[in-house]
Amino acid sequence: MNRLRRLHLLMAKVTDGTLADRMAFWGQVGHHGSDFLAETFLKEHKEYESMRGLLKDMKWGPWTRFEVGMTAAVSSR
Repeated sequence: MNRLRRLHLLMAKVTDGTLADRMAFWGQVGHHGSDFLAETFLKEHKEYESMRGLLKDMKWGPWTRFEVGMTAAVSSR
């Protein structure tokens, strides 16, 4: 997956002037405080059955600072 695509996986992003000057921001993967589990969601929302196979589980993660020049780390999650 290319670097730009990975950034779109972040569900929440925030920056301010100081971070922007450094080309940095804080981001968080997933929905804060809970995992998105596709099968559970589909059982509760039958109207999205056509999305089966497209929806994937997304575990939430901690807020993390991202900045220009970073390299990707491999996660064990």
